[in-house]
Amino acid sequence: VLTEGRVLWFYLGLMWFPRLSSFGLHHDDIQISSDLLTPWTTLPAALGLFLLVLLAWYVRKRAPLIAFGIVWFFVGHMMESTVLPLEIAHEHRNYLPLLGVLLSGVGVFMTGLQPNRTHLAAVERAVLAGGAVALIALTSITALRAYQFGEEVRRTQLAVQDHPESAQAQYEAGSTLARLPGSITADSPLFVRARSHLLMANSLNPAFKMGALELIYLSCKTDQLPDPADTAELARRLRDTPFAPGDRSVVYILKEMALNGALCLSRKDMDGLFNASMANTSVTPTVRAMLLSWYADYLWLREHDLASAIGALRQSLAL
Repeated sequence: VLTEGRVLWFYLGLMWFPRLSSFGLHHDDIQISSDLLTPWTTLPAALGLFLLVLLAWYVRKRAPLIAFGIVWFFVGHMMESTVLPLEIAHEHRNYLPLLGVLLSGVGVFMTGLQPNRTHLAAVERAVLAGGAVALIALTSITALRAYQFGEEVRRTQLAVQDHPESAQAQYEAGSTLARLPGSITADSPLFVRARSHLLMANSLNPAFKMGALELIYLSCKTDQLPDPADTAELARRLRDTPFAPGDRSVVYILKEMALNGALCLSRKDMDGLFNASMANTSVTPTVRAMLLSWYADYLWLREHDLASAIGALRQSLAL
């Protein structure tokens, strides 16, 4: 909750002072606020939001559009930027709340016009000029973002350039390179660079699991046996680190990759990874039942072990 106060100002900054390097598909590189003074911007951010609420109340009668816009912005972020345990920031959460920011801006201009009827033409020209500049600037940034998204290697490499501390961005950069034909040999530059991105993703976030899984896939792709240390690290993360809502997809992808032959792990290794995920103390019974059903898929469709698959399904149904 402390961090989200700073995130709301980050969202406002994307609108009023957009910089290309500030945008990104992932913002997991935003520092978490541990208290009101760490980082130091946490307290000013909270006070600033409080002042915005006071401003909305103060101008509610004289400038209702300004007040409405501020309230709209806060209400729009009420669900995804408060107490729910979601990822810290995503730009798509800001789409609808930004309408309030625009409405407040219009309200400021309308309020400013009231005492300036004699200079109405000059004010209108200034507003039109400012609007034209904003339209050109925003259109240019949108065009550059569209160019970045036009090709996956370009998108992911530019994302890492702008957000080098983002584990998600590092993972996507490595995963994209890992799926190129040129990374099929262990001594190729693409392989080395892909593995470097994935190792960086692992180091940036000790609870991140997809990077560890991708390292195993990268080894299998080059017809190498995965490094036992990589498999052990994935098992440790599945067992000992917090199991976030998105982490169940890691186990699902693990199962799917095993079924389509993308992984060269032994039955013992696969059993160990599934058991590690189900042994995580933060996994709820409902999620554990889901993991067991996926384990049954693997046991039957890959290993053709009907008895073990039925056993896993019975455990799932019991949960």
